[in-house]
Amino acid sequence: MQFRLFFEHKGSGFRTLLLLEFLYEEETDWYEVRVFRGEEIIGYVHGYANRGWTPQVNNIWVAETYRRQGIGSFMMSKIEEYFGQIPLPATPIEDNTAARGFWKLYMSGSRVRNNEDEPLK
Repeated sequence: MQFRLFFEHKGSGFRTLLLLEFLYEEETDWYEVRVFRGEEIIGYVHGYANRGWTPQVNNIWVAETYRRQGIGSFMMSKIEEYFGQIPLPATPIEDNTAARGFWKLYMSGSRVRNNEDEPLK
């Protein structure tokens, strides 16, 4: 299954048209989502769908200039819409405050930590 979706992204004082591509390979149960600005890839997510039951995210990346602008959340929302489940991270990314805040939205019943001694609030 594959679909392409154009969407507007509001930047600082301008709007940019971005392309989201979603690909799900049923035989391998693998999905990936890519976001492009022109031919430049600015966002990427991939993982296993687990046949639609608790899909997992194995990797997520957004280009630094587009971080904290909703690109990661938009990709996650398209995965959720397709599979009907919120995708959970296989390994949460917790290397900075913004990433920890992002993953906190998708983690349920678990604690993401700033470091080994200090739990996130």
